Amino acid sequence: MTAYPNGLTAAFSFSEAEREQIMSRFWTLLRAQAAKWNGMDSTSLSVERAQDLLASLVYTIGAAVEAGASREELLYGDLSDLLNRGRRVLRERQRAAHVAWKLLCQELPPVRNVYYLSTVQNLGLFFKRYDIYYEAHHVPCSVDYWLLCQVPEEQKGVHYVEAYLHRLQIENDFLNCFARADLIGLYERAIPDYEDFLFNLCEPVLTNTVGLALLGQPVRPLNVSETQRNALCAALTDRSATELERMVKEAVRLLCRELGMTVEDEVGYLIRAASGLPTRIAAACGRQDLSKLFL
Repeated sequence: MTAYPNGLTAAFSFSEAEREQIMSRFWTLLRAQAAKWNGMDSTSLSVERAQDLLASLVYTIGAAVEAGASREELLYGDLSDLLNRGRRVLRERQRAAHVAWKLLCQELPPVRNVYYLSTVQNLGLFFKRYDIYYEAHHVPCSVDYWLLCQVPEEQKGVHYVEAYLHRLQIENDFLNCFARADLIGLYERAIPDYEDFLFNLCEPVLTNTVGLALLGQPVRPLNVSETQRNALCAALTDRSATELERMVKEAVRLLCRELGMTVEDEVGYLIRAASGLPTRIAAACGRQDLSKLFL
């Protein structure tokens, strides 16, 4: 079983003796939680269930620490009180995430993909299934759709859902800048069965728009012609990795300005999403063939 709730105390510095003290207090809390789980009949649990309950406790009290609980409260305060405070924080975050999900559902991009749509639908189930008392660190729904930038694995529970929804909203805002016909035309060239294929809807759009922005040309419509690919090849061949990285970042900033996506969080997200493009561009230029990169 987990010997010490390291994730909970990352924000504080504790001596080894203080660590042991906190862990002892968590065992006491875990016994009480086990009794509630078993209906007060017994505190006997499988190792797996005990680990899960402890992880939920650590995650929930961690939410209270994020909201301002002190190291002294972890050492000497009432952990049951911290647990309840953490639950209140998680409930508020759950409500806010539910609002964000409803808004996202009202602004879906004008294209169909079964993995995208099923994931959006399944995220709605999270708010019905979320167990804030015994499995607060879980995400009780299927999230199959790939984001441009995945949410880190260490994010748990409602934190994961918050982060996923935030990133997906940025991607939706990006896609909604383009006409449906242009999007579908690009997808049909990239992936003919795009409606039933697991891929990120933004990836080919971002790639083509970066290419157009590198040429200093309008990013609508989305098509990159053979003449434009030849111009890109001439402009980008023999560029250093550092130069390509700088040029791609500037191209993303240019296209964001053209699209009206000026919030730095949005711009930063798309820059991160395009961080693999310099390597792909260098490889394509080395072959003198950008036809499979810019469509």
